[in-house]
Amino acid sequence: MRVDNLINTLIEEFSIYNKEILQAFRKIDRRLFLPEEYSKVAFVNRALPVMNGQTSTKPSTIGRFLTIIKPSKDKVILELGTGSGYQSAILSELFGKVITWEVDKELCEWSSQRLKKYKNIECHCGNLLKRDDIPSFDACIFSFATYSVSENIISAGNDPGDIIAPILKGKNQFLLHIRRENDKITNTMLNYEHFVRIRGITNAE
Repeated sequence: MRVDNLINTLIEEFSIYNKEILQAFRKIDRRLFLPEEYSKVAFVNRALPVMNGQTSTKPSTIGRFLTIIKPSKDKVILELGTGSGYQSAILSELFGKVITWEVDKELCEWSSQRLKKYKNIECHCGNLLKRDDIPSFDACIFSFATYSVSENIISAGNDPGDIIAPILKGKNQFLLHIRRENDKITNTMLNYEHFVRIRGITNAE
């Protein structure tokens, strides 16, 4: 399957029409961010294994995130969960700066090597959620399901700004959109999503 098939899927099945977003998907070769054995299905719209139980996020989910947070080269985006680096590379085409953190050391080293050529991506290995020095951002994406979004993450967001996070509720997951605008914060629970669960937090392994 070619990238054109993926673009058509994003348009026809998921109503993603933004030209800049589609161009970013067209430009970034997902095969470079997957183990070689998955190269033939790289442009299929599904999550694909990377290593250590982690996956490369489904392209339509990335597209949905981007449609919600409205990318701009004037914005800084914080990505929690670098994963394969595929989403990070797409973000680099649409935002002025990408700050990305990955808790899995082996995966972080793997994806960081693939992201070296992207000069506006700042890669970190570790768990930002355990730190107090949260960088300020205009948009934030959680690439894993979590139980809540901490106040220190919310307070680091600029006004206006957006946070997208898959939230665990019992056995289910939902997508939470937190929007800060004019000193007001609104929380909107969106449709079901399914992500790998949060790692490295007490009672949440």
